[in-house]
Amino acid sequence: WEAWKNKQPDRFASAMADDAVFFGLYGTTGKAESVAEQRDSVNSCQVASYALTNPRVIPIDANAAILLYDAEQHAVCGGQPVQPFMHGESVYALRNGRWINLLRSEVPAADHPSNPSKTSTRHKMPLSKQPKPNHVFVS
Repeated sequence: WEAWKNKQPDRFASAMADDAVFFGLYGTTGKAESVAEQRDSVNSCQVASYALTNPRVIPIDANAAILLYDAEQHAVCGGQPVQPFMHGESVYALRNGRWINLLRSEVPAADHPSNPSKTSTRHKMPLSKQPKPNHVFVS
């Protein structure tokens, strides 16, 4: 976030593992595409401020953890204001003595009080009516 605000895309790249993945509304991207998008973003965006709140760390083991957070961002990209409220998560791993990002995901905060449509139905839809996943993970 700080690298985005201060237009430092190389800091973004150095914080990511070579096999890192970004997951968003349009699918997944790897490190190279994510870094290229970040370079475009620092050139086209003016970030006035941001705040990360409600952090929660879920340890996976001694060398990995999940970070959950809420973000409020006030920025204009390509002349358009960005969605100000987001939910995010990142997975970090300790590699070569350094915590690096393996996975990052952000989605608009549909449940934020400022959202007039309040489109989030995750807690309102009966389980029987929820969409069924088209895949199953087995470990």
